[in-house]
Amino acid sequence: MGTFGYVSPEYANTGLLNEKSDVYSFRVVLLEAITGRDPVDYGRPAQEVNLVDWLKMMVGSRRSEEVVDPNIETRPSTRALKRALLTALRCVDPDSEKRPEMGQVVRMLESEEYPIPREPLNVRIKDLMSRMTLEEKIGQMVQIDRSVASAEVMKKYFIGSILSGGGSVPAKQASAESWINMVNDFQKGSLSTRLGIPMIYGIDAVHGHNNVYKATIFPHNIGLGATRQVKWTYYKYVLRSSRAVML
Repeated sequence: MGTFGYVSPEYANTGLLNEKSDVYSFRVVLLEAITGRDPVDYGRPAQEVNLVDWLKMMVGSRRSEEVVDPNIETRPSTRALKRALLTALRCVDPDSEKRPEMGQVVRMLESEEYPIPREPLNVRIKDLMSRMTLEEKIGQMVQIDRSVASAEVMKKYFIGSILSGGGSVPAKQASAESWINMVNDFQKGSLSTRLGIPMIYGIDAVHGHNNVYKATIFPHNIGLGATRQVKWTYYKYVLRSSRAVML
């Protein structure tokens, strides 16, 4: 059956294993090494009996530094500790589908893959920025046109966003499927980078979707303004927004 405290929830509940079950057990062992605690200790207060639950509570209350075993002579840096703990918490997720694969775990611990912590957005942004190189920061501030973009370009230069300007299309009379496949290809390039930061894709909807085959064409903003009909301009923006969402 396995040792209590180490077995994954799905195995304990159903007796069935999957490829992510060992990931759960491995992370419990890592947490033992960091904290010097057993996975289950009934000699502790109720909220501290289960190692995983206690650790989630400590990380959630910003007390990560307190979980390190005091007997460890060389204490890890704050950054290294946070990375190890956040990686571990991903691995002990009750939902096995949300756990990373072992290859990802290794890359996370070696700082080659971002562990996607479940912390407030401002904390995650600050942490991510601290890991980025100058090249990555510059790339994220750059927007290029679709005509010069490719999965390889996105990966090599860490490009932050792409725009389809007027007349910039994947093919003449391109179908919706062609647009989707093109954007997905660019996104795969972005997600394959060291930190896996997704790119933002934009289309010039302000001047109408004249670069999308069979799309709705709206009058130009200046032309509408010349009519001095405020309601027409309002309805145009409402309709344009709905059309843009449907693309």
